[in-house]
Amino acid sequence: MTELPEVAGPRGRRGPVSGLPPRYRRLIEISTDLFSRYGYGATTIRQIADEMGIKSASLYSHVGSKADILRVIILDVAREFTEGATQCVDTIADPEQRLRELCRSHMRVMERRAAAVVVYFHHWRKLNPEYQAEIIDLRGEYEAMFRYAVAESVRQGIYRPVDEAHAVRVLLGALNWTYEWRSPSRGMDADATADSILDLITSGLKG
Repeated sequence: MTELPEVAGPRGRRGPVSGLPPRYRRLIEISTDLFSRYGYGATTIRQIADEMGIKSASLYSHVGSKADILRVIILDVAREFTEGATQCVDTIADPEQRLRELCRSHMRVMERRAAAVVVYFHHWRKLNPEYQAEIIDLRGEYEAMFRYAVAESVRQGIYRPVDEAHAVRVLLGALNWTYEWRSPSRGMDADATADSILDLITSGLKG
């Protein structure tokens, strides 16, 4: 059996999907679409194989299980969120502008990887405990970059003193929920959406 390539974990930054051979990349893309539309539990290996135009047995010769596919999708999205945030932290010194760019980066991933983001939000808890721990590590690292930007803004007197962790959860919750209502076709792009949400929340932080 030919296994899917090992997926980068919390300390590995190379994205697995971009590095897959074309046939495996198509498998991941098809699986992502099916998981996002019908749910992970309701999607079968046979459905994935049918969409690829192959038999289920042939699919099993390339991947160990449906859970392996789910892990690739979810860790790739988590890695993409974290890489974008890391670039903001590395290149922007001003904490208020850094927070704005962190929010914009977050929304760009949500727009660019819309179907995969749905899978990430709804199905990461279906991974086994070891793989869930990888996601929790990445989320912790990711949220820490937002918390630091808020904390530095407080330290510099830009924001009033707040519970940074609570403020970041509110902010990320607002950004994440946009997948339920936002329509790029209506004219508001990812950066404008992020700016609008951040401005609403920081009006309270500056109060």
